[in-house]
Amino acid sequence: MRLAFFVPLVVATSSASLAITTPVPNDDLARSIADFSGTGCYGIVSGAIAMPTIDDPNSVDKSIKTLEGMGLRYGVNDNMMKGLGRPGMSMISRSTMGSKSFPNGDVLLVVGGPQPGCRVILLSEPSVNVTEGISERLVRSNWKAVPSMTGARGPIERRAFVRRDSNGNPYLMNLMTITAPVPDSKLRVFTTTVRIPNGVQLPEGL
Repeated sequence: MRLAFFVPLVVATSSASLAITTPVPNDDLARSIADFSGTGCYGIVSGAIAMPTIDDPNSVDKSIKTLEGMGLRYGVNDNMMKGLGRPGMSMISRSTMGSKSFPNGDVLLVVGGPQPGCRVILLSEPSVNVTEGISERLVRSNWKAVPSMTGARGPIERRAFVRRDSNGNPYLMNLMTITAPVPDSKLRVFTTTVRIPNGVQLPEGL
């Protein structure tokens, strides 16, 4: 089985798309998203960072401690919930969440729920441009870019990265950029990090 073009979210767009202004780079956002994805989410899905199970009687306290240890605030506020809109809400259903606010956007880390793995979400204005900065930082931190899995489908541009743990187990990160923003949603970029199942054929060199 080959690794498919994995898009965990189908973003609906309207015929009246929003005007996008000149992109504005933001190093703090790019650095944080790369770190929360490439270190935080990777640690969670690989088991290096322990997250409590839902049946743990102390799951909330343990989740708060873990997320705060990563530099996140437990949960999300009302403005973040509103900014997610319909597309983003499907990514946080029945999950554990942590968040951090920046001058140009909000970053959410999401674990659990119906979608596999761990997700990092950026809520911002369309002018904020962090995709290149995230990509560069991931490559510098042991994630290998997979050019053959890079491309666009509808309103989403996908970049893929793979890394292995000390036992040789492979992990996939998708970096998804919303290229046609949806009205009433500030969802701009999100990452998904999962362990690649046994039997999946990776491109040569990975």
